[in-house]
Amino acid sequence: MNFKLNALVAAALLAAAGSANAAISTSASGNGELFLAVYDTTAGYSFVGDMGIAMDSFDANLGQSFSLNSWSQWGSFQAAVGGNLDNAVFTVLATDSSGTAAGNDRMWVTTNTAISAADIGATKSNQLGSATNKADAVLGKLNTNSDVVGGDMNVVANGSAYSTAGSTTYWFDNIGTSLQNNLPFSVMVDANEVANFGLVATGGTQFSLTPIAYTEAAGQWSFQGGNLNYAVAAVPEADTYAMLLAGLGLVGFMARRRQMA
Repeated sequence: MNFKLNALVAAALLAAAGSANAAISTSASGNGELFLAVYDTTAGYSFVGDMGIAMDSFDANLGQSFSLNSWSQWGSFQAAVGGNLDNAVFTVLATDSSGTAAGNDRMWVTTNTAISAADIGATKSNQLGSATNKADAVLGKLNTNSDVVGGDMNVVANGSAYSTAGSTTYWFDNIGTSLQNNLPFSVMVDANEVANFGLVATGGTQFSLTPIAYTEAAGQWSFQGGNLNYAVAAVPEADTYAMLLAGLGLVGFMARRRQMA
């Protein structure tokens, strides 16, 4: 499937998932939506945009692209931070706490390559629950445009909002530090770098101290040309494998000839 077709499929998913809501769906729905969070601590502003795709609908094996200018508040946020993302960091998240049974408490997150699988596995369910609760509380305010500089999440499907430092919706103070303290593998990434995505964290009862099971996705998020892009790690084609095997066979044949000589 080529990139143009991938983009059309992603757009269809975006439209279908976002048409029924005018706010970021979180734990109450049982199938939270992905959202982009960006903040600039130097300028003191943060941005959150609803991506309109539920975590169960997101295809981690499909390259996708989202226009940043489709969010009404993106231009205002960029102007507030000086017209660039030089001092900004970002993440892509989704939260879902539909119950207390194992597997019902989940979070898609952008991960950091410096964190090992062992670090992820050592995280406890109460840490996931704490991070989820904090994220849901802030999203609840954003969804009603409470304490924001500008926003339309309460009236526009796949809306957005931006906030200033000191507000209850400013991402760094209310979510960013909590995520890094509770989920050390969830580190926001500089906007000029790629962010590895991600994992689905699951647990039992939120505060049961049950270790989290996890799965890793193969894609990366990045900002390019006014878009938020999701790229899947390239998988070699069948003919590439054939050439590789042929090459290895030739090397083995030459080595054998030298030994016989």
